[in-house]
Amino acid sequence: MSTSSRDAEPLIDQLVIVGVGLIGGSIARAAASRGVARRTIGLGRNRERLAAAQAAGVIDAVATSVAELPPFDLAVVCTPVDRIAADVRAVLAAASSSSLVTDAGSVKGTLCRELADLPQFIGAHPMAGSEHGGWEHSHADLFVGKTCAITPLEQRAENVAIVTAFWRRLGMKTIRFTPEQHDQMVAMSSHLPHVAASAVATQLAPAAWPLASSGFHDTTRVASGDSQLWTAILRDNREAVAEQVQAVIRNLQGLQRALESGSSNQIHDFLEAGRRAREAWLAQRESLG
Repeated sequence: MSTSSRDAEPLIDQLVIVGVGLIGGSIARAAASRGVARRTIGLGRNRERLAAAQAAGVIDAVATSVAELPPFDLAVVCTPVDRIAADVRAVLAAASSSSLVTDAGSVKGTLCRELADLPQFIGAHPMAGSEHGGWEHSHADLFVGKTCAITPLEQRAENVAIVTAFWRRLGMKTIRFTPEQHDQMVAMSSHLPHVAASAVATQLAPAAWPLASSGFHDTTRVASGDSQLWTAILRDNREAVAEQVQAVIRNLQGLQRALESGSSNQIHDFLEAGRRAREAWLAQRESLG
């Protein structure tokens, strides 16, 4: 397995994608289009779906059990968070001692602790996605300019470097966190927005549908995500998300009191704090390119 930075030279010879959906399919497309992997094998339960992905050029080969896998260099597990640990163990049971496994799950604390006995596993979370699922919505540029969190424990530095290089070659910026730091950060930046979008979406009465326009559409976009997938995410990160939900409740209660008292200053302060916070985030985002 080479760590060369030359785009013409594949970093990975045999790449396995476990779960060829939106994320897995996009990883496969990006790895092919950017010369990151020479060959990509899709591993999943539904041979018909995998065969369709192969026919569409998303993957090069199909496997429905780990016994069908050829020797591989890197596997990326892109299954729902409540299945990742079992899938990692199954894949590594069929792997050589030099094979590495990473994942794309959005909760890392429980997962990395559960897999702490496996030095070949390096946790990761590419911060990219869509409200749509399935490899049909995958595309090679999904990860370009986005951030991937790398959450190693005590794995060998050279193995962490290979996994880090893999995500970077897909076009991502990488940041290292402990698994616990990661879960606190995504509770604020990813999981809470999904919860808030779902709460706002359920507030809209059918009588108001004709008046719901771009603001409602943009605010609630992520509420269209897979409910089963997000149930597992929120359950696995429940403590950190519950803390953030409570913080929002306190914030909204302050606004509620301002509205009930008719305090223009307090209403303005609430809105101005949100505007400034978002502008600061946008400025930092633009400065990082």
